[in-house]
Amino acid sequence: MASRFIKAANGANLPRLIFVNTSTSRNPTYEKLVPDVTGVSDMTHVRPTGNSVKGQEEKVEVDFGHSELIVEFKSKESHDAFNDLVDTKDESEQEVTSGNGGSTEVEPGGQETSVGQEQSNGQETPEREGVLEGDEEWLLEEEELLEEEEQLEEEELEEVEEFAEEEESSDGQEDTRTHTKTSTPLSFEHTSEASRTIRGQLATYAAAQCGSQFRNQAFCLFIFGQFARFIRWDRSCAVVSARFEYTQSPDNYLADFLHRYSLLDDEGRGKDPTVSLEACSAEDCPPDMAALLHKANKAKHTSATKPREVELRKIFIPDVEDPNILHPHVISYPLPFTTPSPFGRATRPFLAYNPATQRIVFAKDYWRATAEGIPKEGDIYKKLKEKAVRHIPPFGHGNDISGQRTISLSECKWAQGASRPLQHYRMSLKVIGVPLIKFKSTRMLVSAVADAMEGHDDAFWEANILHRDISAGNILITQNQARFRGKNAPEDEEVDTIKAGQGLLIDWDLSVVVPVTGSLRTERTGTWQFISAALLIRQQCLHAIEDDRESSFYVILYSALRYSKHGGGEQTAAQLEMFDEACDLDLDSDLLTGGRLKHLLILDTKPYPIKFNPQLDAIIARAPAFFRPRYTFLRKKEKDKYIDLKISGADNDQLKNTKYGEQLAGLERMRARGTWVAYLREHLTRTGRVLMNGQAQQLKYVQVQKRKRGHSEVPGSAKAATPQNKRSKVGSGAPAATRPDQAIFDAEAATVTEREDSVLVLQGNGGTGL
Repeated sequence: MASRFIKAANGANLPRLIFVNTSTSRNPTYEKLVPDVTGVSDMTHVRPTGNSVKGQEEKVEVDFGHSELIVEFKSKESHDAFNDLVDTKDESEQEVTSGNGGSTEVEPGGQETSVGQEQSNGQETPEREGVLEGDEEWLLEEEELLEEEEQLEEEELEEVEEFAEEEESSDGQEDTRTHTKTSTPLSFEHTSEASRTIRGQLATYAAAQCGSQFRNQAFCLFIFGQFARFIRWDRSCAVVSARFEYTQSPDNYLADFLHRYSLLDDEGRGKDPTVSLEACSAEDCPPDMAALLHKANKAKHTSATKPREVELRKIFIPDVEDPNILHPHVISYPLPFTTPSPFGRATRPFLAYNPATQRIVFAKDYWRATAEGIPKEGDIYKKLKEKAVRHIPPFGHGNDISGQRTISLSECKWAQGASRPLQHYRMSLKVIGVPLIKFKSTRMLVSAVADAMEGHDDAFWEANILHRDISAGNILITQNQARFRGKNAPEDEEVDTIKAGQGLLIDWDLSVVVPVTGSLRTERTGTWQFISAALLIRQQCLHAIEDDRESSFYVILYSALRYSKHGGGEQTAAQLEMFDEACDLDLDSDLLTGGRLKHLLILDTKPYPIKFNPQLDAIIARAPAFFRPRYTFLRKKEKDKYIDLKISGADNDQLKNTKYGEQLAGLERMRARGTWVAYLREHLTRTGRVLMNGQAQQLKYVQVQKRKRGHSEVPGSAKAATPQNKRSKVGSGAPAATRPDQAIFDAEAATVTEREDSVLVLQGNGGTGL
């Protein structure tokens, strides 16, 4: 089927649309799934694989960063992933599935709305000479090919399931900000296991395409048996057409779609016009800065043997005051595919070179919520700067990108429960840092978190801003900024005075101004692994400052378990389950609940079962007591006793000596300014700890296991802790499991990283590189 489609479609000479065979069936060298057929605008980025089948067209490789139109084939009609809804008034219909569960629609003339008249750029549609007409024989399946195609599809579906399992377990930290239960199939979704897998396959292709490019929308053609559907994707939903029998459709929808699509310009096809489509010249970015950009891009592989091709392109970032003013920057393109879902915010961080300042900056591109009461991130940074909040990166440029918002379903009665439109937002920060998990010692880990929470306190008490998303991904460790400055770059005191090794709190896009005017914000936000037990257990709990502080404790514990040396052994897997625990207890809600294991950890007075080093052990052992008053249940008689004493005129000391008085004092301490930061700082400044920093020089090379996709193990598996005792011993030489010593706290390095290097080089106080 794919071969006949390619032959007929390319024979029609469609302008700027060429189809190539990118199927990976029976190709053991491929590490990732790709669609059966990929449409490209030209053959510039098409590379042969050397795995062609005799008698068929050559199979090639196309990076998702250069794909135009995805085409997926299934030989059986039963492989349709969707149902058509029956409407008594009009059989012509269109289906819409939302990114958060979705809904359905019936629209007259829906078959032609995917690309349709409104996006033809005013061009008059010429006659479709030879566009699939007269070539109907390719639409009919030949008996001798059917059995082979079905066998290949079964193998492909198995590969999809394996790929989905790997992607689900490859990263312990979820990119999404909410955790939803497995959705009940909608009325237009087939419930068979094969159909669920195919929907996941189509969504994976859309996520990879939109994640590798800068797109506002993407189109997909799904052909199964003698039927086909059109699918339009954006970050809020997927619009699925009614199926049609392309072999007998009177209006030849398939030919009309391909013809109209070929006439669209790049913006009409869904590409972001604020990102150039051609490579930059060498004059736009100095060679040393370009090398840093490419290194940060990691040049990941699309196959087991061929390195990914990257180039420099221009990207424009809106001005914080006027979004119509665009500031040009240079990036390494295409970017790594990091978002596992086609829906949602799709946060994408990357480095960019700013020609105006001759410096490399940290840039972020995402689709922000348009909910009432959530300000733009640039406005938050502006207010934080006005209030002199510490440990906050200096803001560069950033604003909404004009005219780029996802489709709105609010006016459609059939779309009840659909998410609000998302607005495309892009910004830059003037400082460069590495993720928190790249810490070189657990001292650096705790210090960076303490810095970030000091900034968090400043923001809350000085600017009335609550962050609401404390996570390992939202804390950076600063690097030597001179590395990212061009030779003739003008001075910038705001950046040049930043020292390496400090913690910075970033990603303020979900923050709110407190007290919130109007209705209280009780929706759950944050990164699942680090959300407080209270918010996970009680879905309508108001997010408060103590929730963010509790999240920072989980950041320390999680990072230490996964990225530092300790004696946990096989216990590590069981402890990591706490961060991913989720249980569906509310049948009427789309939200999962969790936090039971975190709750037990806070209430448990026994020592933590895994040992790191004396200083970190002390922090982890005593931290639960800091948060325990919030989760302690007292009988009514204890509260009555406190009230009776207060009425009788008892002094504060007498009141605090009661159990309820102790709980109230603990709650006050948990919320008071600076108390949590002081707790962390106390363990960083005790006698004898600063002197051990010099021993970081002892550990110069640390062999780490090469990672295929980020993390090394699935939380809960028996392999979770296997790499962590394979390191050289530091300091006294005693095994960490029997006698962890002081030097480990100061000199240990992360044993598991997201880098693909086989060796991580540590050089004392220097950085670990990009």
